[in-house]
Amino acid sequence: MIESIEQGFEQRAISETMELEPGTNRISIGYAGLSFVMTSKVRYETKLVGFDEQWMPRGTATSVEYTNLPPGEYVLQVRSRYAHSGEVGDVTEVKITLLPHFWQTLWFQLAFGAVILGFFLMALKWRLDKAKRHEAALLRLVSRKTRELEKQAKAFEKLSREDELTGLANRRAFDTWVAETFAKSKDEGTLIAIAIIDIDRFKRINDRFSHLVGDKAICIVADLLKTELSESCMVARWGGEEFTVMCENTTSEELAELCEKVRWKIQVTNCASIQYGLQITVSVGVSDSKGVSVYEKVLSQADQALFKAKKSGRNKVVNWKDIHTV
Repeated sequence: MIESIEQGFEQRAISETMELEPGTNRISIGYAGLSFVMTSKVRYETKLVGFDEQWMPRGTATSVEYTNLPPGEYVLQVRSRYAHSGEVGDVTEVKITLLPHFWQTLWFQLAFGAVILGFFLMALKWRLDKAKRHEAALLRLVSRKTRELEKQAKAFEKLSREDELTGLANRRAFDTWVAETFAKSKDEGTLIAIAIIDIDRFKRINDRFSHLVGDKAICIVADLLKTELSESCMVARWGGEEFTVMCENTTSEELAELCEKVRWKIQVTNCASIQYGLQITVSVGVSDSKGVSVYEKVLSQADQALFKAKKSGRNKVVNWKDIHTV
């Protein structure tokens, strides 16, 4: 069942059909599988029809977030199953319509196209009248406009793959990284290691200090991850207060060692300049691709390790191999 829907950082009333205002750059949807036994074994999958081409594994995460979606009509589908079970539950869905700005509407685009076409025809006549000198000026103008449009297109592409708050890659970019790098590692016979990092008791930070302080806490963790890991690993904001790290040619033991250094630096960071009494800690789950045939399994194992880290007291790094051995 769908439990919550946030537009930006504001709660919305839940309904089967949602209509969101233009400019919405963050949609977060919480859900839960209805189970009376082994709730910790429930695994979730989501698919945003109109955006995702296939079902996306979410592990035990009970929320999904999308940022910078283009205007259009979408259907978020959610289904659940028990871990290691092939039987999948019924699909729950919610329809989402993201309204466009006026400049994204068909009539505006047609009008804009008509203006451009009219301008082109006038420029063409002017070129014929003024001969080669004016023709050269028009060509320079077209070239400049083309470069501006290309620059704008690149900027839009960057926004679609970058988290606006932290400047890190977003979940969409990270999913692409993982899929491509995993396939490459299998061809080359090497390993990749993945870590999922979660800010401990983040809701308490928001409730005690404010969501603004919560955003700053997220940025502190993001900056430390950039400083300590971005040169050797791929770092992304996974969603909400979660981050992901992927390293090539690395074992889970090696990545766990790197994450332990970052965890310690986060723990000892003085946050008094942001908010008196604020202390940030993180829990980390780590796994690698040894003996794994699909990259989703590596993410799932890292998520299980993260769950173990939080369940056993938080503020620690747990390697999936350690709990698997036990």
